[in-house]
Amino acid sequence: MDKNEAYAYLRTVEFRCTVDELTRRIGLEPTEAWHAGDAPPPPRQPRKFNAWHLRSRLPTSENVERHVVDVLDQIRGREAVLRDVAQDFGLTMECVGAKMDQRLQRARNRSPRRTSMGSVEASQ
Repeated sequence: MDKNEAYAYLRTVEFRCTVDELTRRIGLEPTEAWHAGDAPPPPRQPRKFNAWHLRSRLPTSENVERHVVDVLDQIRGREAVLRDVAQDFGLTMECVGAKMDQRLQRARNRSPRRTSMGSVEASQ
């Protein structure tokens, strides 16, 4: 049986402040964030840029549209500050869908088959 997975997240990268400063400015805790030079799990190399991600809270079995709505619900009321962040550093909504057959599910950490369903960048 095939398994479908999806998620969505809002992200900004290569910002010129600390993750803590950006988090305070936005007023939301990121799902994931790092600074350039941070060490990701081995065997990867140190991070090359700053990043701040806010991911949907839904299970990956939900459809991608519901994930987008969940991210939008999380940022509701913060449109003005996010518009400023988008102008200063860029802001992207990533929507990701994956369809994996049983063989790929077993080897997920090595070679998932993922399809980007698009990204929308905020206009400045």
